[in-house]
Amino acid sequence: MQQPLQHDEGGAVVPQALLELGAADGAAAAAEAPPPPQVVVDAPPGLPAAVHVETTAVSLQWAPVEARLVTTVPAELEYHVNFELMMQQVDDKLGLPEDRWSLQYVGTASFVQVKGLRPGRTYAARVAAVPVVTTPHQPGEVVMLRSPPSAVVTVQTLPCPPMGQPAPQLASRLKKELKFKWAEPEETGGRPLEYVLEMAPTPEGWEGPGPSPEGFFPVHRGSERAFLAKRLVPGVQYCARVKAINCEGESAWSPLGVFYTQATVPSWAPSDAPFVWDTTATSVTLGWPEPASNGGNVTGYEVEMDDGGGFRHVARATERQCAVEGLRSGILYKFRVRAENEAGRSLWSPLGEGRTSAVPPSPCGPPSVLGTSQTSLTLRWEAPVDDGGSPIQYYQVQVRARTPAARNGHADEWLVMYQGPDLACTIGGLRAGCSYMARAAAVSQAGAGAFGPAAMLQTSPSTPDCPGAPAAAARQQTALTITWPAPEHDGGAPITSYRLEMCCLGGVEGGRGDSGKGKAKLDPPFELAYLGAERTAEVEGLEPGRRYAFRCSAINAQGSSGWGPVSQLDTLPGLPFPVDCLTLAAATSTSLRVQWSQPYGQGAPVTGYVLEAADAAALEQQASGGQGGEPDELFSPAHQGHECSATVSGLEPHTLYALRVRALNSVGASVSEPERFRTAPAPPSAPEGLQLQQATPSGLSLAWAPPRSDHGAPVTGYQLECARSGRGGGAAAAGGWRLAYQGADLHAQVEGLDAGGRYLVRARAANTCGWGTWTEALPCSTSPDVPAAPGGLQAKPTGTTVRASWGVADDNGSPVLAYELEVAGGGSGRWASAFRGDATTHRLQQLQPNTPYQLRVRAVNAVGAGPYGDAVQVQTCRAPPSPPKDVVAALVPASSSSIEISWAAAAQSAQQAACTGYEVEAAPLRGKGGERRELCSNRLTSKLLAGLQHSTAYRVRVRAVGADGAGHGDWSSAAEVTLPAPHPGEAAAPAAAAAAAAAEAAPKAQKRRERGGGGAPRVGLVAKATTVAKAPPRRGWDRFKQHKLVGSMRVSDVMAWLIAAVVVIVVVLFGVSLWSKPSGPTPWLTPQPKHM
Repeated sequence: MQQPLQHDEGGAVVPQALLELGAADGAAAAAEAPPPPQVVVDAPPGLPAAVHVETTAVSLQWAPVEARLVTTVPAELEYHVNFELMMQQVDDKLGLPEDRWSLQYVGTASFVQVKGLRPGRTYAARVAAVPVVTTPHQPGEVVMLRSPPSAVVTVQTLPCPPMGQPAPQLASRLKKELKFKWAEPEETGGRPLEYVLEMAPTPEGWEGPGPSPEGFFPVHRGSERAFLAKRLVPGVQYCARVKAINCEGESAWSPLGVFYTQATVPSWAPSDAPFVWDTTATSVTLGWPEPASNGGNVTGYEVEMDDGGGFRHVARATERQCAVEGLRSGILYKFRVRAENEAGRSLWSPLGEGRTSAVPPSPCGPPSVLGTSQTSLTLRWEAPVDDGGSPIQYYQVQVRARTPAARNGHADEWLVMYQGPDLACTIGGLRAGCSYMARAAAVSQAGAGAFGPAAMLQTSPSTPDCPGAPAAAARQQTALTITWPAPEHDGGAPITSYRLEMCCLGGVEGGRGDSGKGKAKLDPPFELAYLGAERTAEVEGLEPGRRYAFRCSAINAQGSSGWGPVSQLDTLPGLPFPVDCLTLAAATSTSLRVQWSQPYGQGAPVTGYVLEAADAAALEQQASGGQGGEPDELFSPAHQGHECSATVSGLEPHTLYALRVRALNSVGASVSEPERFRTAPAPPSAPEGLQLQQATPSGLSLAWAPPRSDHGAPVTGYQLECARSGRGGGAAAAGGWRLAYQGADLHAQVEGLDAGGRYLVRARAANTCGWGTWTEALPCSTSPDVPAAPGGLQAKPTGTTVRASWGVADDNGSPVLAYELEVAGGGSGRWASAFRGDATTHRLQQLQPNTPYQLRVRAVNAVGAGPYGDAVQVQTCRAPPSPPKDVVAALVPASSSSIEISWAAAAQSAQQAACTGYEVEAAPLRGKGGERRELCSNRLTSKLLAGLQHSTAYRVRVRAVGADGAGHGDWSSAAEVTLPAPHPGEAAAPAAAAAAAAAEAAPKAQKRRERGGGGAPRVGLVAKATTVAKAPPRRGWDRFKQHKLVGSMRVSDVMAWLIAAVVVIVVVLFGVSLWSKPSGPTPWLTPQPKHM
């Protein structure tokens, strides 16, 4: 009997051996504590049964089992049973190994559909029950024992036709055979298979079934997955496809497989020899017929050539032509070709022949020297290797000089020096020790061949030519650096040394130092100045401003050349003597004027002076540092000119300076000894460190330090100025600076400033020389204060509403955050807050009518609330009149654009203002625009509106206008009326239509008068009054005021009023004629006032 299994805390099965080992280790603990509760499933679930079977799915059902709780102590646990369904595919060879079971389902259901199976396969299934405790518990508090698995049941899925047949593959191929192979389909359907192979084209001699509609022939049917197709044509494409068949049906045809049989090598016909298309002296262009391909594609050709020494490879081509380069002229060549395809290479084609054209001979060899002298060369050269197919007639030898000395006045080009049949010659008229190039060429009947390589030749050496005239590369007062050009020709041997000689010619006039070359024949004796291999010599020990003569000769192994041209060179003049007497002519606080006498120029006149200045204190500090001397870097140029006096400006007051003079000539400058002079005293510099120490709403506390320099006189006092800061950071206006302090202290208090104001302050110091410069302006700000009281408080009453407005308060350095408006009156006498915000206007509503009030306002910022402004008194008006009653809107007969409106006046109380008129409004019910408002004066209770939109529904309402500024009352209840479409004859006869409407309305008006009804007569359709929202009170009145004056009315408005007046007059006259005995005045016939 199978032992029950226990789960650990993660739900995994714990082997029974581990349970027993744990029980043995905890025997002592078990004796003391009761065993934990156990949830046990005693029996396995029922045997799974196949309820429904498909090709890839199986529905299984089994009998469920229950779990029970085994415990020795009371325990409240909630638990249920999960079922684990495990399956594996049955393999007759392996049986049912435990490691192949696969979990397919875990849950509480006992009916499961398993999908994803393979058709026609046998599967084994079993079920086990596992208890699951849902009550929270700690590990080890509850033991869960699962049931053993149920018995195994097998179930088989339904078979199906095979699917997914792969394309056939090529196993092997020969020239006339192809062996095909293919794999099983992706799904066999669970039944034995056989295969059908079709191919196209058919083998040779095919006698089997005919082709399918796609043109394929069945060549094989059976269970094998390979087939050998024979009797095929070499190098031909074959297409094959396969399908699988079982007892359930057939698969679709596989994709096509495309294969080729092996081809044979190409072959040539006896007449397929290569032929010549074109020839040159060094190339032959060949072509050949196309060989038989024998089932394969020719991939290339190989060409061989025989030039008398056997065939050799010369070219490989993919086309049926090629050019063979690098041939000799006038030679007969033989050619052969073979073709290649995938089967191999063909035999060689029949031979073809071709001859190149004759050309001039090839180049001769370089000439060699047989003998040489100082003026001639004997040469010999080799005949050309190839005569170009034509015998040589004669040779030409050309010579060209390599250096200018060798040309000796001739042109730099090749010159023909020999022409004849011999292979040797002697060339004369050359120059000794010169290098030449020589070359030879052969001439035949085909023309002159190219010249061969040139040989470098040299005649025998001799003494060099004379060197060039010496020149001065560098001149000094006591030395000259002499250079000279090399000889044009060294005589064919390297120059080993040069000899330079010199003599003194005397002093230089004027000190210009110009050189003269060969100006006169010189007799004074020369002496050696230099002997060496360089063409540069440094001649020292000379005197300044003197003129010397120089000449030079060159020496090689053959001897010395003659003397070259004589040059006259001058040494440089000396520096002028330093200025020895520098005196002070005048001194101010910022300048020094000095003068001196002109020094001796020492061979060159003085051309100018440079006066240099330095701080004497810096010089003394430099000297005290142990460096000694007076460094040039401390002096800076202050003046340059030709005069013997100068003024140094831009100096510091009461400061000791060192001055020196540089005297200039064409050689350079001499420096005098420095002399010390002091500038005069001056007003002090600006005070240091001006800063703000403390700021109050009305003042600034400032301090500063003494000036850095008093400029030679003690500071006697200070001045402090203050100015209002403008937008750009400068003084608010020209002349805005005012004196805030004057005294000897280093601090000052500035009072009388505005709170939160921005200011600029500056300071300056004074001594006996006067006031110094101002400091940079220091931006400062006073501390902010509560805002000032707002001004300009005004109150304008309208009915029981008062509109209050006031001016912007000065913020005193801190932005105004809000305004507080208070009101007193209405019988209480106490001030009450009415508004707090950043606006400068406010509307007080719902006040008591005809009542006096007081208003006051103050501003508030971050510092606090400011004082209240002056209070103002205002008295409200009487209350507006009550809205009219019984508003009726009626259509006017024979008119599609006019309505008549009537109403009854409402009773008014003593607190309400008298009614001076009414305002009538007609607005479309739908859409925007088209609104009409008109005013009725003299307290009329009816109004005719013309010019409205036909076929439109309107909402009509009326309100009363109060006297003495009481304003408009509330709107009455609204009446609705819809205008009809225009009548056919309305546009042609408006007066007749109006008269007819009046005639129709007259009896009804008479009846209403007899009944004593007030208001306007109801002509046509009468609309019922409905309650609507109150409209803005003054919009219609504003429109009426805009159109009241004739001068401001539009032309269309004037025409509308005229037409309306004519219609009213016609209606009135027609009504009077019909009713000769009226009982009283008819309200709707009362003439309406004209609004201009």
